[in-house]
Amino acid sequence: MHRLEQVTGCRSQVVGPVGLTRRALLVLLCLVFALLSGCGGGIKRKVESGIAKSLQQRLGPAKTYSVKVAGSTMSIVSGKIDAVEISGEDVRLAKGITVARLDVNLRDLVVDTGTQEIRKCRSATYSAAVSERELNRYLVTCAMETHRVLSAAATCSPA
Repeated sequence: MHRLEQVTGCRSQVVGPVGLTRRALLVLLCLVFALLSGCGGGIKRKVESGIAKSLQQRLGPAKTYSVKVAGSTMSIVSGKIDAVEISGEDVRLAKGITVARLDVNLRDLVVDTGTQEIRKCRSATYSAAVSERELNRYLVTCAMETHRVLSAAATCSPA
């Protein structure tokens, strides 16, 4: 191993082959060790929290979203996720219906870490439970909207 000396101001530091100081190299080694030993739970929690926040905006507000991410920390950081399990309660979808319970399971994902968009997903399954009361409310709302649109079209068409 070659040793280089880097002069900064009035003091010199011993640096490694890629220009890292001993302290920076030690910090880097500690970080790599922590990630490889499974101490990256904070990263998984951050990803899970980010997905839950994104669901509130992209899918619709909910009483609660629960997100679990599976995979090694190093894989997740590089955009490869083994599985994502999502559960939502009282999810208000954009079309006006509230889903009492929503469960989504995604497997073998590849995510663009820059845009945070899914590039590949081997499988996706979901189930949604809607109460009878909510379904009836939604259907009545749709029927009223359809009637309003048809009535407006009838008054605008030539006789």
